Amino acid sequence: MSMRFFKVTLEGPHGIRSIVAPSPTEVQAGDAAAVGARPGEALVSIEEVDSEYQEADVLPPTSQTDQLSQPDSFAPVDSARRP
Repeated sequence: MSMRFFKVTLEGPHGIRSIVAPSPTEVQAGDAAAVGARPGEALVSIEEVDSEYQEADVLPPTSQTDQLSQPDSFAPVDSARRP
């Protein structure tokens, strides 16, 4: 999936502001913007914007795999090593 850019509008006690979030999907852009949200801000809208010359305000969202540690059973197996 290619990276797209979304303008996420947040509203809070100090007014309305927008964050540009790089993301493959609209939903993930909301997740990425939530990381950059200030206390008391709520997500109001998400719209895709032209990506040409765009600068992001937050990092792209991470996947669940990146967020969670993997159990040892998923460690690479050394086939030359025998029990």
